[in-house]
Amino acid sequence: MNRFNYQQSPFERHFGDAPIGMLADRLRLPMAVIGAAVLALAATWSFETHRVADLDAELAALQLRVEAASGLRVRAERLTARVARLRAASAGIDAAHREALAATNTIAQIGNGMPEQTWLTGVGAAAAGTWTIDGRSTRVDQIGTMLRRIQSIDKTASTRLVSIAATGRTGRILDFVIGWDRRP
Repeated sequence: MNRFNYQQSPFERHFGDAPIGMLADRLRLPMAVIGAAVLALAATWSFETHRVADLDAELAALQLRVEAASGLRVRAERLTARVARLRAASAGIDAAHREALAATNTIAQIGNGMPEQTWLTGVGAAAAGTWTIDGRSTRVDQIGTMLRRIQSIDKTASTRLVSIAATGRTGRILDFVIGWDRRP
C-alpha cells in the first residue's frame, strides 16, 4: 500500500525523486563555498579580536601615561605657584631689608645730629612705612631744629610734628612725637 505524505518538506518538494548521489554532487560546490566563507569569516574575526585586544592594551598603557603626565602637570603647576610665592616673599624681604637698613641709617644720623638738651626716648614703626620718633627737649626751638634736620637727612620722606606736650613738675620738659613717612 502506498502512503501519501501530504505534509512534504521543502526538500521533498524540490528533490523528492532525485537520487542522493545527484544531490550530493549538486550541493558539493555550494557547501564548499559556504565552508570557505565560514573559515574566512572565522579567520577575520580571530584576527580582528586579537587586534582589538592589542589596541585595548595599548590604550590602557596610554591612559596610564596620560594620568601620570597629568599628575606631573598638576605638580609642576603647584611648584611653579610655590616658586612664584617664594620669589615674591624674597623680593618683599629684600625690600624690607633695604627699607630697614635705610631707616636705621637715618635714625643713626638723627641721633648723631641731635640739638643740645634734646634726646630720643623711642622709635616706632608701622607696616605702611610710617615711623615715629619720640623725644624730649627743654626748648621748643630745638624741636623745630630737629624736625628740619630730619627733613634734610631723608629728602624722600615727609616729616611732621605729630604732638608736643609740656611735662615735668615745672612744665619745662617738652615731650614730642615726630612722624616720619618714608613712602611719600
